[in-house]
Order: sequence, then structure tokens, then C-alpha cells
Amino acid sequence: MGYGSPVAVAAIAVLLAVSCAGGGGNDAPELPDDECGTSNDCDPGDICDDGQCVPFEGCSIGNCPAGQVCGDDFVCKDAVDNCQSGGCDCQVLGSNGAFAAAGESLIALPERAGLAVNALLLGPLGTPLPNDDYSLAVEGGGFTVSGKTLTASAGGPVEAILKVSFSDLARCSARLHNLGPVVEASGQAADAVRVYVFNSVSGAPISGAHVIVDINADGDDDGSAPVTDESGITTASFDTGIADDAIFSTTVFADGYDYVSYVGLEANTRDLAVALEPRTVDPVTGAFSGRLSFVDYIRDVLGGEDAGIRLGLAGASIPFSSLLGFSPSLLAGAGTEVDCEQEPESPGCYRIRIGSLVDTNTTLPGSLVMGFSSTEIKPNFEVVGTPGRRHGWSVGSVLGLGDLGKLIALVQPLLSCDCDITKDVCDEDGAGECSCDLDCGLNLDLDEFLSDVVPLFSSLSSGFSGNLPLQSAPFSEWEAHVLDDRYNDRQQDERFPVLDNGVGDRGDMRLTQRWSRFSAIRVPLLPPDWGASQSGVSMEGMLAATGVNPTGFGFLPLGIGAALDCTHGDCSDRSEGQFDGRVNGLAFCDPESAKGCLSSVTAATDGGRVADGEVGLFHGGVTAGFANEGETLTLLAALPVSALLEADPAKGFRASAILLRGALEQVRATR
Repeated sequence: MGYGSPVAVAAIAVLLAVSCAGGGGNDAPELPDDECGTSNDCDPGDICDDGQCVPFEGCSIGNCPAGQVCGDDFVCKDAVDNCQSGGCDCQVLGSNGAFAAAGESLIALPERAGLAVNALLLGPLGTPLPNDDYSLAVEGGGFTVSGKTLTASAGGPVEAILKVSFSDLARCSARLHNLGPVVEASGQAADAVRVYVFNSVSGAPISGAHVIVDINADGDDDGSAPVTDESGITTASFDTGIADDAIFSTTVFADGYDYVSYVGLEANTRDLAVALEPRTVDPVTGAFSGRLSFVDYIRDVLGGEDAGIRLGLAGASIPFSSLLGFSPSLLAGAGTEVDCEQEPESPGCYRIRIGSLVDTNTTLPGSLVMGFSSTEIKPNFEVVGTPGRRHGWSVGSVLGLGDLGKLIALVQPLLSCDCDITKDVCDEDGAGECSCDLDCGLNLDLDEFLSDVVPLFSSLSSGFSGNLPLQSAPFSEWEAHVLDDRYNDRQQDERFPVLDNGVGDRGDMRLTQRWSRFSAIRVPLLPPDWGASQSGVSMEGMLAATGVNPTGFGFLPLGIGAALDCTHGDCSDRSEGQFDGRVNGLAFCDPESAKGCLSSVTAATDGGRVADGEVGLFHGGVTAGFANEGETLTLLAALPVSALLEADPAKGFRASAILLRGALEQVRATR
């Protein structure tokens, strides 16, 4: 599915490029260190108050006392205050390491196995609250509790209910499944191996799964296990048992799921739980929609002055198991096949008008939000994601027309292209190319483009909305939900949550966390491009995304950075570019400029410039509760820039990625 004409795409590219420019323009007068026009002129932790940079008196991430979180009103509150203001809920983590999107989570244990139960208290709008004062009780038999530990007792298989109470603040429950006695062994070696197979997303047991157990590394199935029953269980038996020093392997596969193999299992393994990831070939999805509020951004970053153009992006947190396989196409969502120029009022069609440059009707990516202070273009977002309990995230900015000049000049040829004659065809001119026809590939000086754009990320802000129950639904039904009616006239569906002050009680997504922090990290040499047409060619650029991975919800992005391995043109012609397998450094600020550099940039760079072999990232924080004891992760993705700029990049999308654990300061110190 396409997303509009080349001219419309070029217009979006302009707005995306400058979405982080903020207000004020390039001709802002030089200001003393303690004077400001907006909070963008101040260091992190300060705001612009009546022309002076002063310390922010409200709370922010990390500065509330233990047991409290910073609320949307920038006041530290404990769990009791939060729950009294609007009521609280709670969730229990299931065996699949996730919270159930609908109904109760499932915890499955074999006899005599124990588990430390993880429960989470959630505030009125789904915000996780730092409170671990909860108690457990079992309704039914087959399990016992001691403190916060749950143990499956003898007498299974049996089912029960786990009751969780956060005192008088909230109560919730989970389903319990005692799988019965584990397989007994002769000496140290197992005569049989029992395998429990379940859905990694829903936690539900999977029946009909095939289990292959190879105990002598010959590739054959030695266990002859029947397919799993309705409880997701099967047992592989061996006449002679597994040798004490044997190392065996198990492979599990089922229709509609990716297969999983475990190798290097030791002989004393008797019980094995295997999670299978649902396939996306027969696509099912979770999804939500809503509106993005710029009120906090205009007040806190722009000092109350609405600069004009609003641009934002929204998404759902990504489960760790899906993180490295995340597809950027998820951000696009559903797209209409209607010709928006001919039927401009159809759902999924929007009018883009930017002065005398652009006036067109087109379809836009579902995750995108854009408009002006006086005119809405697309104020709503429509997001797809992995089913389950997810946090919603957003990033956005408000910018002034005075910031567009230089960047518009870079893409001006695309805005005035007169050789784009045939849609979806590269219309070559007499020289054998048409540099402004997007069907021929985006002809843009990317090195200059990044040098102008990436340093401006500091004025972006993030927003979050917690505990969204994204139920599993066929993508076709979400697509119909989105495209049957325009946003304001759409019938609500309980499977698809809505973040909107006018619908339900969740409220708009709000931009509250400014990207005023900066880190520069050393990155590896770019790996080979295994999909290139010629051998010995490396990837040409690197994208870095940093964030947190809250337990049970998935990865939340908090900042991004990018770098290229080229210094010439659009980085697509290797004969003219300079490629050495190492990304080039970028200048993130000029200490001699009118606004100078944020202290976070000068502390991490040499004169505002990141060295070759490093990627610089602007990033923000997240309301304390959203971290939920999750670890900090940074994803480095090496990309083939020239392939991404082809006429149909979706056909050639490929990447190589590595995941770094720990805070960015720790990552930099250890690389």
C-alpha cells in the first residue's frame, strides 16, 4: 500500500526533517547564559521563566522519594494519593513473562516447582506505580503460598485461582495450572522428558504441537512423543534412558507458530516449558488509536508560544522477543487504496497544505500526527503492535516556519519536480535519470541532511500511556475499523483502546519528557551487507535507539541517533563516496552559535562534535513507574542506505542488529 504522491511524500519528508527544530528560527539574537526566549535555550533541569533560566521546581524522573512517582501535574505522589484520585488496578505476570491483554494471566508449574510472583499496581490512567506491598492467596487446591512465593504441591494436575491484594488499593487474580508430577529419573538420567508448550503472547497452552527429542545427535527423533494435548503437554520416553553424560536437543513446532529448538540440554532435564511465537503470515495484531496533545510541550518547551507546525509519531512498546525482528512497517498501519485526489473525504485521506509549496490530498501513515496551531491535518494516530499489555509511546515537536529555510532548500527539487510523469515508474530524462522523481530513488545529500537534522533532536519530547490491553484481532478487522469511517465518526470497538479526552477515561497521549540528555557511544565497524548485489560491500549507515524494557510490557524507545559511512552526495554511489566501514562523526552543535550547546552535549563531545566511529543520541526520560524494574537497552541497527532509497524499499529492507544492555554511560565506558 502506498502513502500518497511523490510531492506529498516530499512534503512529509520536509516536516519530518524539521519536526525537531523547535521555535525561534536561525536568526535568534545571542543571549546571555541566564537569559532565554524559551526553555530550549536553557540547560536540562532549568526552564525559561519570564526571560530567565531558572531551576524547575516541579518533579521529574528520578527525583521523587522512594515509593512515589512524578504525576502529570509534576507533583510527587505515593500509591495512596494516586489511587484515591481515580482508582487503581493491578496485573499479575504470567508464565510467558507478560500480562494478559484480556482476562487473567496464566501461571503453569509442575509439582514441587516454585515461582516468585510478580504483580504490578497501576494508577488511574494505567501508569505503573512503585508499590510491591501485595499479598497472595490461593482459591482451590494444588498450590501453596509463602510470602510472595507460589509453589505447586503434590496432587496435580489441577487448576486453581491466585488472588492478589494491594491492601485496599486494588485486587486482581491469575489462573493457576498445576501440571502434575515431573518425570521421574533412573539415577541421574531421565527415562522421559515432559514438554509443556504455550503461546508466548497469550500464555495459553498449545495443543497439537510436535515435539522432537534427539538424544544422540543423529538428527532423528528418539522420543516418539505424541502431539501435545489440550493442556499443551506431551511426554517423550526412552527405552534405555539418556546417558548420564549425554547432551540432547529438543525441537518443537506447531501450525501457525515459529518453531523453537533447544540444544545442549543436560541428561537430568525432566521437565521443559517451551514458548512458541505466533507467526505473522496469517496476520493478527493488537491496535489502538487516539490523539496526541502538544499542550505540555508548548507550555514547557516553547514558553507558551505556539510556533505553528506540529508533528508527532506514536507506537506501542515492543516485546523483547520481537525487538530484533521489529519491522518499521508496523508504524505505517492500515492504508487506504482510494485515490485521495478524486475522493478527498474518504477515510484515510488528508489534505496537506503548506503555503504555496504543497496543496494535495493524500493518505498518511497511521502512526503519524501532523497539523498547525490553527488547522488540523491529521491530529489522530492509529497504531498496530504485538497483542498483550503494552505501553503506548509518542515523540513529537512543534516548529516555526522560520526554521524551514535551509532544510527546504535541501529537498526543494522534490517539491518542484516536473518529470514525475507516470506513477510508480522512474521517468528518465535525457540524461538517463530523473533526480526528483521519487520512483527513481530519493536523491538527497544525506550527509548534509543528517548534519542539519540530527543535532536538532534535542527539542523533541516523548509521551507515554500505560497498560493498554491490546487484544489479538485479525489485521483485516482493524483495517476495516480504521477505514469504514473517519476518526471522529468511528464506532468504538473494545478490542482497540482509544486515547482521547472525548472518548472513555484514558485521556490524550501527552508530550511531557524532553530529549535534553545526550550520549555518544562507540559502535562496531559496519558489518557486511549480505543482501548486496556485489560481495565485500559493508552496510552504509547505523541507526541507534535507546530505551527501557519494562517487565511484561516490552521495549519503550526514549531516544534515537544516526550516522553514515560516507561524506559525499546521497551515499548511494560507492564509486564517488568514501566508505571505510566506520561511521562518520557529526557536529551536534556549534559552541560559537547564538544558542550555544547544551551542557549534556559539551560534556560528551569535543567541541560539540562526535568522533568518527561514534553515534550521538539525544534522549529523554520516562515517568518512573513505566520503567517497572526493566533494564535499559540500546539497539544498534546497521542499514544499507542505498537499498533503502530505492523506489520500493520494502522489497529490499534488511538490517543487522546488536543489542547493548545497561545505561548509555555504562555502555560507553565498556565498549
